Amino acid sequence: MSNKLKELAVKISEFLKKREVILFGIFFVITSLSFGLGYLYAKDQGVAPIIIEKNC
Repeated sequence: MSNKLKELAVKISEFLKKREVILFGIFFVITSLSFGLGYLYAKDQGVAPIIIEKNC
């Protein structure tokens, strides 16, 4: 059983060493920050809501 755990640990460490995982992590952090900052900025603007009127 301990051999399987060691093999799993080695596989996980090899996976985390890959460049794609690091690039994905950086991409995820940047996009999350940009979304969050954009949401906070738009929330503070207090723009009047759009009203759609129907002509009858």
